[in-house]
Amino acid sequence: MDSNLTPATEPETDLDSSPQSGATRQDGAPRAPRRVRRDGWTRQRQLTFLNSLALTGSVQRSALLAGMSPSSAYRLRLHPDAAAFRHAWTCALRACATLLRQVALDRAINGTLQDVIYQGSVIGTRVVHNDRLLMYMLREHGGMDSSGPQQHLVDSFQRLESIDDPDAEPPFEDD
Repeated sequence: MDSNLTPATEPETDLDSSPQSGATRQDGAPRAPRRVRRDGWTRQRQLTFLNSLALTGSVQRSALLAGMSPSSAYRLRLHPDAAAFRHAWTCALRACATLLRQVALDRAINGTLQDVIYQGSVIGTRVVHNDRLLMYMLREHGGMDSSGPQQHLVDSFQRLESIDDPDAEPPFEDD
C-alpha cells in the first residue's frame, strides 16, 4: 500500500476524533483510501473557519480566512464522514445569532451615533434610537415575569453576597 494513502476514517480531515468502525461506506461496500491533502480541510483550517463563522456568520468570509473556497466548505459540510464538522457549523451559527441579538439589544437601548452635518461639514454627533428595533426586541425578548429584570438582578446580587459571607445560609438547597 502506498505510504501517502490513508483510510477515509483518518481524523486529520474531520473534527470527529472518534474511530469509525472499519473502512466501509454506508452501503457496506469497502471504502477506497484517500490521500490526506495539505491544501485540504485540515483540523486547523476547520477550526479557523468555525471560529470566524461564529463571529461573522459569513461562510464566504470564514472560508477565505481559512484559505479555502466557500463551495468546498459546503461540500465538506455535506460529506457523510463530517458529522462533527456539521454539528460545529450549526453551533457556530447559533453563537453568531446570539452575538447579533446582543448587538441589536445594545443598539435598541443605547442607540447609534450619527454625524450632524451643517453646510457640508460634520459639526457634531447625536444619538439616534431606532424605535422599530426597540419594539422588535421587546416583542421577541420581553417575556420576563412580572417582577421584572431589575428584581432578577437584585436576586443575583443577593446570592453573590451570601456566597461571599461564610456564615450565611447557602442560596440553594440540595434536594
